[in-house]
Amino acid sequence: MSSLSRPAPQALAPALAFALALASAPALAQPAPTPAPAPAPAPAPTPEADPDAPVGRRMSPLQIDVRGTVSTDILLADVGLGASGDLGLVPIGPGVLSAGVGFDYQLCGTVCWLFSALTPLEFSQHQLWPQGRLAYHLGLKNAKDLDLYPLITAGPVFSRSQISVDNGLAKYTGTDVGIGVSAGVGMNLFVAGPVFIGGEGKARYAKGTYTYELTDGADRTYDKGSVDTWSLTGIEIRAGVGVRLP
Repeated sequence: MSSLSRPAPQALAPALAFALALASAPALAQPAPTPAPAPAPAPAPTPEADPDAPVGRRMSPLQIDVRGTVSTDILLADVGLGASGDLGLVPIGPGVLSAGVGFDYQLCGTVCWLFSALTPLEFSQHQLWPQGRLAYHLGLKNAKDLDLYPLITAGPVFSRSQISVDNGLAKYTGTDVGIGVSAGVGMNLFVAGPVFIGGEGKARYAKGTYTYELTDGADRTYDKGSVDTWSLTGIEIRAGVGVRLP
């Protein structure tokens, strides 16, 4: 019997070379995994509003507002100069209560000018008005430099007039004391540190009747009914400049 044939080593050489090539080849590259998106940053915490923080430039207790003013009414019937001061007292609700004093000097305007031009009399008058003031100061969240305040005032009004009759041949002086009250609203707009410009609009009531006496010349007959009363009743507009301390 013939022995089984064996493959020649030359026939196995190509197969061995192929196997070695497969073994030495690098592994097929796998696709890199897609990185997960970075988490969104957490929103910054919103600071809580301080309920005790002042709103706008509302007056605080023990602060003082001092101002000088000019005033008139809508018809220029009188014009005036004044000064006032307010002291912050206590917080009540959303605002601060203040009390103060004021002083006004009112000089007759268009009424006296027209009266002297259209009649044989020359007429002039003025009033001195010391006042007590009570106000309630508020602020606005969207107006950091503004102080608003409703207010009322009251005090005695010292009124004085002069009449010249027949080109100065007789002169009379009238005097009277009445009570004046007013109510309205004011504002302070701070423009440079503690300095503010301000304004007030008020409805006021004050009137009385003069008592006349002859002060120069001989007594004359004239129409006293046209000049025997005085009045500051009406709408007053006031503007001024002031400072807040401290």
